Amino acid sequence: MYDRQTQQTTRISVATGGGQANGESLDPAMSANGRYVAFRSAATNLVPGDTNGAIDVFVHDRQTGMTSRGSVATGGGQSNNNSFGPALSADGRFVAFHS
Repeated sequence: MYDRQTQQTTRISVATGGGQANGESLDPAMSANGRYVAFRSAATNLVPGDTNGAIDVFVHDRQTGMTSRGSVATGGGQSNNNSFGPALSADGRFVAFHS
């Protein structure tokens, strides 16, 4: 992400703690206030226990540095298929995607 005011570029597709993704990340979508950025990724190291072998949607909180998986199954478990088209609500509370 490029901040035009500070003229700095920051990688968003990182694990909590800043670890670099081990797969490609695409299709960023940002909340209205810029705090949250959702993206889809083939990486398996952005959250612990990502073993589904699928492209998942993740949400990165730019304020806290936390990355979480947005594309979860009913009940909170891993999805069993690829997820695409991330979109965030204005406040970043809700993430939409298709799978």
